[in-house]
Amino acid sequence: MELVDKVVVYPEQPSLNNKRIFLSNIDLSLVVYQDTVSFFDPPSSEISFSEIYNKLCKAFSKLLVPYDFMAGRLVQSLEDSNRFEIECNDAGIVVIAARTDRKLSGFVVFAPSQDLEELAMFLREGEEEIDLKKKPLLSVQLTQFGCGSLALTTHYNHCTLDGLAVRDFEANLAALTRSEPLIVVPISDRTLLRARNPPKISHPHYEYAKATNTENLFSVHGTSNALVPGFARATVKELMESEHGYGIKKVQEGIERLDDEYIKSGIDWLELNKGMPYWEDSFSLVSWLKLGLEDQTFAWGQLKCSTPLTVKPCLIILLPGPPGDGGINISLDLPQDQMYVFSRIMLEEF
Repeated sequence: MELVDKVVVYPEQPSLNNKRIFLSNIDLSLVVYQDTVSFFDPPSSEISFSEIYNKLCKAFSKLLVPYDFMAGRLVQSLEDSNRFEIECNDAGIVVIAARTDRKLSGFVVFAPSQDLEELAMFLREGEEEIDLKKKPLLSVQLTQFGCGSLALTTHYNHCTLDGLAVRDFEANLAALTRSEPLIVVPISDRTLLRARNPPKISHPHYEYAKATNTENLFSVHGTSNALVPGFARATVKELMESEHGYGIKKVQEGIERLDDEYIKSGIDWLELNKGMPYWEDSFSLVSWLKLGLEDQTFAWGQLKCSTPLTVKPCLIILLPGPPGDGGINISLDLPQDQMYVFSRIMLEEF
């Protein structure tokens, strides 16, 4: 892998008065970096890698005006020293160009794999030595393969964007590379997700409880600038002895429960309990099947597919399979013996 160029890209216009972005309790549970990579076939037009890289940098410079918080840095809150917020200080993002002699056909591109780590090689150099408050909230690496195909790897702090917001961000970036206007105007104000004063918990919040031996707890989600979990609750016996539609019914009940008061009550629960609990014996299931990331068309061509680089423990991600095969990829991280059992169970079911 060869480093071709590395620059800091700043907003085309300065942010106003170094404004600060409030981060909700849900945002603060996601102050971690996420890596995703998008692939493109070789450009069909006569456009060089240098021209593509320049278009990308110019598009980011324009995009960081409405997304000024992405060019900012995490700082200590002025109201509460135990909280982070984002200062829109125009510190910029990092954009990298790289080349490899390897061909795209040598990579597994429709699911996370250790092989893909190479496509983030220059994004993580020296990262452990940088204080969190000085780290760019977004860094990207554009890699050209020996066959002419491209990979765009993004390394971003998850507190800035959720899945749907990432989709909108990519759609806007693609539009700007085509010299077209924004597709979606972002709204960065998250004060709607601020806890009430005083907090008022009006519902039991089993979505934040530890599952017992007699019940399965899982989540359904509403979406905003952050993830709002709900729950569907049933005993193992109920799930085993009831008809197949029973589980679907319980999930539907969980979705219907997510009204305005329930969400506010959940936010207040997080305020009183100092954040979201983490249970080592639980897992989260995330679906990328309907995000539509592969629908984006950039100046150099249509996006082929997108995938996380790796899957963290206790996380299962559903990804679209290769175009035309109608399948899905189930991505999770398990020890080899457990993966064998999981695969056998899945094949028996289907």
